[in-house]
Parts: sequence; structure tokens; C-alpha cells
Amino acid sequence: ERVLQTIIRAEKAIDTDNGWVLENVNTVRFGAAGAVLEQSEKQPWQTEIKPQLLDSAVTRPSLLSLRSLWFYIEFLGDNGLDDRIYWEAFWERAFYPLTIMALVLAGMPFVFGSARSQSTGVRMFAGMILGGLYVLASDALQQVGSFLEFPIVIFAALPPLLLGSVSIIILRRSV
Repeated sequence: ERVLQTIIRAEKAIDTDNGWVLENVNTVRFGAAGAVLEQSEKQPWQTEIKPQLLDSAVTRPSLLSLRSLWFYIEFLGDNGLDDRIYWEAFWERAFYPLTIMALVLAGMPFVFGSARSQSTGVRMFAGMILGGLYVLASDALQQVGSFLEFPIVIFAALPPLLLGSVSIIILRRSV
């Protein structure tokens, strides 16, 4: 009937094989006569909520592992909740090795370029600027993709693929 019946507060919850055990529990039950407070030392709590799910819920998506992200995305999808932020973090983490390879390729012309035209310091500085601009552009592109509600996987894969392709073309021309 969509009426609040009970509020349960506990100081501590311990995960066991048979569910959760709540410790130092205060239970407020609402009825026709009013609210009644009950206190108990321990109380079992049967739920499908796992500790890993709670960890995922309180941790920023960018700090979660691929496995934790996948688990939490499944939970959100099963419950009809918005999972877009977690998909963004998932694909960003999944394409991270590709991003590293693209940045290494992009840095090669600066490292192996002609030493006669510019000093090593200037080339290294230019390479660092390129890397910083890549990170900013990649993040901006993902934000635009999220805002326009395009498929997340495309906007996660596009920056490293573009940078890697351009780097390979530049390397082929310089060799």
C-alpha cells in the first residue's frame, strides 16, 4: 500500500554464509497506534545484496576493476537503474592498453626525430604537450558522446584509434 511500515538501523552489519547479521539494532515499527521502538543485540537480515556490490556503490567508477564494474553494471541493468557512468568507466578501462600503445607511438617521432633541428628538451616538451592535449581531447570527446547519448564504446575507442593511426602515418613518412 506504499506506506512506511518499518525503519531498521544497525551499528554494524556482518556478511555470513546465510545472509547478513545486524548488530546493535534499533527497529521502529509504524502501526495504527503509532511508532514502537524495539532494540536488539543481533538480528538476521536476508537479502541478495553482496559486500562487493556495496563496495562498488561507494567507490568511484574510475577506481573499480573491470570485474567489479561488470558486476555492478549487471546489477544496475537488472534493476532498471542508470548504468551509463559505469559503462563509460568500463570502456575507458578496457581501452586503456590501446591508449598506452597509441601514446607510445605518438611519442616516437619526438624521441627518434632529427637532433639537428631541435634540442632534446624541446622535443620532449612538445611530446608532453601532445600527451596532455590528447588526454584533454579524449575526456572532452567522451563527455560530448555522453551528452549526445551516442554509444559509449565508440567514444572510448575513437581517441586511441585516431592517435595510433595518425602516429603510424607520421612514423611511416619519417622513416
